Amino acid sequence: MKLKTKLISLVMIPIILILFGVGYVLFLFERKDLIYELEQRHMRILSAFGNVCQNAISVKDELPILNYLNVLKNENGFVSAVFADKNQNVVAHTNPLLIGTKFQHNNLKEIIFYEHSITDGKVGLGFSKKVIGEDINSRLITVGKRIIVIIGIAVFVGIIIAVFLSGLIVKPVKILANATEKISRGDFGQKIKVKTKDEIKELADAFNVMSQKLKELDRMKSDFVSSVTHELRSPLAAIESYVNLFIEGIDKSKQLEYLTIMKNNIQRLSHFIDNLLDISKIERKKVVLRKERTRIIDLIKEVADFFSPLVQEKN
Repeated sequence: MKLKTKLISLVMIPIILILFGVGYVLFLFERKDLIYELEQRHMRILSAFGNVCQNAISVKDELPILNYLNVLKNENGFVSAVFADKNQNVVAHTNPLLIGTKFQHNNLKEIIFYEHSITDGKVGLGFSKKVIGEDINSRLITVGKRIIVIIGIAVFVGIIIAVFLSGLIVKPVKILANATEKISRGDFGQKIKVKTKDEIKELADAFNVMSQKLKELDRMKSDFVSSVTHELRSPLAAIESYVNLFIEGIDKSKQLEYLTIMKNNIQRLSHFIDNLLDISKIERKKVVLRKERTRIIDLIKEVADFFSPLVQEKN
């Protein structure tokens, strides 16, 4: 998985979870509000029905009650209405067969029943739980769709923002990766420019310092190889020159001298190799310096003897 994809996932997964959590909480609150709103509506209808019944008793006219019962039949989920006098005798009911019977609370599980006391008796209304539930669910489905649409829009906008922000983070990382690849191929002149002032900028600055040091080390390596080549070639050239003199034939009186010079050059090569090994010891901080007295005349004679065959070859 690429870094950009990981960053988008790290940003969007918590956002999506939070949005769905908030959406679920809003859904529950909306459901609670719908139930409360319906209950309040039913209580207002019940109170209005009680006022109609009270007025009808006052004027001794049952027609307003019958008219109101006909109106209630159009109310969603309405099942029954009852009006009983002070003696709990049913005066009006949606079911005419129950008129004259005693007022009884409707305990059916599928009915929501509301009661309200008035001056001259008691009124009650019954609503179907199934119909009310279907009405609430229908409204909740509409609310749920709206919440899902809002969440979808928020997620879409969040993805766009996450892609943009991750691009700002990934871009300098890609530049750093490309520069690192070029350095791995030996191009130590790489420098990264980052405009931000954050950890990416610090990383880029550290990379530039590393690149500069690698460039210096590469130059030092080239100088070192050149120096080593020279130091190895000089004694080898001297030895080769003396060997050629032996092949061409030399005075026996000079043989011991030339062999000694050749031996010194071989020792010089050995000493130089030891110095190379000492470099490794220096890096590991295990080198031990030894101070020795040296006669400058012997050193000058050794150098003169070293270059003598080369001078003779060139006359």
